[in-house]
Amino acid sequence: MKVFDISVWQPDNTVDKLVRFGADGIILRLGLTYHGEPELDEKYAMFLEQVRAKGLPCGLYYYSKMQSYEMARMEAQFINDKVYEFYGNDAEPELGVWWDMEDETTKFDGIHEMTMYGVDTLLNWGFHKVGIYAGYSYFYDYLDIDDIEQRQIPIWVAHYNRYNSLLLERPQLNHHGWQFTEAYDGNSLDGNEWYKM
Repeated sequence: MKVFDISVWQPDNTVDKLVRFGADGIILRLGLTYHGEPELDEKYAMFLEQVRAKGLPCGLYYYSKMQSYEMARMEAQFINDKVYEFYGNDAEPELGVWWDMEDETTKFDGIHEMTMYGVDTLLNWGFHKVGIYAGYSYFYDYLDIDDIEQRQIPIWVAHYNRYNSLLLERPQLNHHGWQFTEAYDGNSLDGNEWYKM
């Protein structure tokens, strides 16, 4: 499947452009932690309405800056509340909910346990597909990749290469997506190969 992820940084007509590119699904940035508080992406509601109008499967990601268990729970609460607001009771994005672990503030010993706490919090609240988005090296350098494999946590890896090295090296991981470019077709767009709904 051809999936794209977009945020406030993309122009308002991006969804139409992605449909022309043959998008099979779109993942939207729900928000991020800014100055210690969760904020909704300014274009999330607009893009979500556009994606729904096109009948495309949708997912969401949250740009995390967690540095404590309290922050992890705060971000989880924000995700939970916004999913309820936009999807209603007992519904969630078809392409999953993703913790985006790439900010410099999340690169420290112990971040794996905090990330799992965030994932588990959402799962315990009734979510079904909660995964981790990160760069190739982040999975090795900051997360416990063996634990992720054992627990079969969904993963979405960013690796701008001709092939998904993580998939080749660790095929038993629960691979859902591979972000292979941030300049799809010469545009400022993240392109992803998506393996499963």
